[in-house]
Amino acid sequence: MAIIVSLYGACIGLVPLAAFGWVTATHMSLYPAVLIVPVILMLGYGPDAPPSKVFLQKKHKKSNAQVIFSWKRPVHFLFWSIMWGMHVLVLCGISLRQYGGLWEVLRRTYGFILTVEDLSPNIGVLWYFFAEVFDFFRSFFLIVFHMNIFFMVLPLAIRLKHLPAFLAFVYVAIVAIFKSYPSVGDSALYLGLLALFANELADMKFSFFLFCGYIGVSLLSPVMHNLWIWRVHLTFAYIPPIDSNGLCLLSVLGKGTFGISYKAILEDATTVVVKRLREVGVGNRGEGRVPLDWDTRMRIAIGAARGIARIHLGNNGKLVHRNIKSSNILNSQNYGCMSDLGLAPVMSALALPISRAAGYRAPEVTDTRKAGQPSDVFSFGVVLLELLTGKSHVYSVNGDEMVHLVRWAHSVVREEWTAEVFDMELMRYPSIEEELVEMLQIAMSCVVREPGQRPKMSDVMKMIENVRLDESDSRPSSGNKLPGVKSELSFG
Repeated sequence: MAIIVSLYGACIGLVPLAAFGWVTATHMSLYPAVLIVPVILMLGYGPDAPPSKVFLQKKHKKSNAQVIFSWKRPVHFLFWSIMWGMHVLVLCGISLRQYGGLWEVLRRTYGFILTVEDLSPNIGVLWYFFAEVFDFFRSFFLIVFHMNIFFMVLPLAIRLKHLPAFLAFVYVAIVAIFKSYPSVGDSALYLGLLALFANELADMKFSFFLFCGYIGVSLLSPVMHNLWIWRVHLTFAYIPPIDSNGLCLLSVLGKGTFGISYKAILEDATTVVVKRLREVGVGNRGEGRVPLDWDTRMRIAIGAARGIARIHLGNNGKLVHRNIKSSNILNSQNYGCMSDLGLAPVMSALALPISRAAGYRAPEVTDTRKAGQPSDVFSFGVVLLELLTGKSHVYSVNGDEMVHLVRWAHSVVREEWTAEVFDMELMRYPSIEEELVEMLQIAMSCVVREPGQRPKMSDVMKMIENVRLDESDSRPSSGNKLPGVKSELSFG
């Protein structure tokens, strides 16, 4: 509706209405921002320039009169757009300041659309395949995905500058086909405007656009409707317990690095996809070996965090460990000792087997001698994932295929199978669910790809201490206080 209001205001020359519709549409979905080009052209040239091309069913001879672009209305449009945009941003900032303010609103709206954090409903079968299978190149595929739209804006504007209404229709069609998180309204608007340009399409003057229209009507829209829209997406949170007795049919869909996917048809004819995650447990859990309990894992996490944070304070806050891994955490009485400090700069990067180094190494680190404090935070996040999952940082499959714990965790969390992340040995401890989730959130914040988005080690230490502190308030005080744990770093 906002797009229609904007185009209608531009057609009749009502600049404030056109600006209001464009700002509202952009605020709701971001992609209508590309319509600023046809709206400005429509205000500058007029909707019927040349008059024989738009909204007419009969062909006329091409007009030889030169059409002059007027800047008065476009300038007014930009002014009103800035005014409406400032009103929207101020209202959002005031009404949602208790939820993080304007920046948090933009991150959770525009940022959510651009980063495609939730793949349900997803960005399409093709892009979903690339983003999941090649998770290491996820950012590259997302850039290509969004650039598909914006690469078409300038060439089409040059080619159809005298047909602004038709250009707006083409932009709407492109957005409806290529946008993330498509809806029925996008296709409905695209197909509704299709009838207004019967003259242009019937002439076969623009065969490419006609071809895209036919493809959209006959193929893409039904596929989009069937795969992405009004489709129930089941997650672990509300899938009923499934056992072999309740399955009418079970077939293998595929085998991947992280496990095997099955297609299951339940007794009530519900079709679900079941993914059985691969066992990548760390260590020998044979007879006589007892897995670490939750309190011990928390002591290790808190002690290691305090030790690394203390290291980062050295050399005027520039000291880096460069080789954080579980085997370098010494489980002394207070769980705060880190070994191998200072060895990485003098040792060659080839001294470690590549499979072992890659599991803890941050993506931006190609040489351990050039690592920084954010890379230490990443490595510590891997250690936290090991404590939470009971899995190794890297695992060899069939002798050559490698499973990286960080990629596995990102895949599982992104698919909303968060319960599958945690070590099954921890499920027998009551009342630790909140601690598990909070610790997982801390670990995932440490292993983000961008170094600048990772928290400082001192902040990580405080967050982990607060997890145990908050939980201890709801537990009996006896036996729950960790020995030697303080709220600040100890320099003594």
